[in-house]
Amino acid sequence: LASEIRGVTEETTTGVHRLYEMQREGTLLFPAINVNDAVTKSKFDNKYGCRHSLIDGINRATDVLIGGKVAVVCGYGDVGKGCAESLRGQGARVIVTEIDPINALQAAMDG
Repeated sequence: LASEIRGVTEETTTGVHRLYEMQREGTLLFPAINVNDAVTKSKFDNKYGCRHSLIDGINRATDVLIGGKVAVVCGYGDVGKGCAESLRGQGARVIVTEIDPINALQAAMDG
């Protein structure tokens, strides 16, 4: 199967780290494109993609109304920002935990 593969793409940090590890070990059998570090991934998919998928996943898994609930978002990077926005948009009271002081200030300023 590997001989017929022309290449792969990877869009997760864990997956990219594994591919770099495989390259160092000489076990990577075909070219791999790191999509995870592309600006369009980090600035668009991480923030805007998770806004949709988070609510969709919660709705499918629980079928519970989000409005009026308290939601905790751990981290306020691009993914955390998207999650907080979508939960707030659904009417949840959002609490953000963040260890980076700049990101924590952004969370406070965003409400």
